[in-house]
Amino acid sequence: FILENEIETPEQKFLRTSIDSLIMAGMISMLIAAVLGFLLNKFLLRRIHGLQTSMHDYRDHNIVTSVSHGNEDEIDDLANIYNLLIQKIEKQENIRRDFFIDISHELRTPLTSIKGYLEGLDDKVFAPEKEKEIHQKIKRENERMIYLVKEMTSLAKLEAGQMSLNKKETDLHHLSGEVVED
Repeated sequence: FILENEIETPEQKFLRTSIDSLIMAGMISMLIAAVLGFLLNKFLLRRIHGLQTSMHDYRDHNIVTSVSHGNEDEIDDLANIYNLLIQKIEKQENIRRDFFIDISHELRTPLTSIKGYLEGLDDKVFAPEKEKEIHQKIKRENERMIYLVKEMTSLAKLEAGQMSLNKKETDLHHLSGEVVED
């Protein structure tokens, strides 16, 4: 480089100024890139953190919160998939809840019928010649409960993938007659 007593030539001055300018421009560019990288990273991580928080809330506390999204990028695609999965899970839970309500009603009906027949027999409400018929009704209601429990077991096995469906034709007229009789 240049010694103290030596006079700087224009070429040397141009070269030194160019190197200093390039170093300064590089430092400014690195600073701008770092700031932009930090801001962009913070924005993207905030969106990912929101999705992650919603997933943890659902997993740990069964709290359903949909994830808002506005852009069309990979993070929004993940948010859309998460929201759709939560909707499907909620729909399945509603179906399951309704199923158990229906099953409990279906089991309560024959139990109430059997209880009424037994109380009637205990209280001698029925004529003695009707007792055999009442015993047959109790037996039929008991068989109906056994059938319902067997069907519940089959549905649980079907849901678990332990059995497959065997579809067959059903006489709806006969079936509806049985329902009305029950």
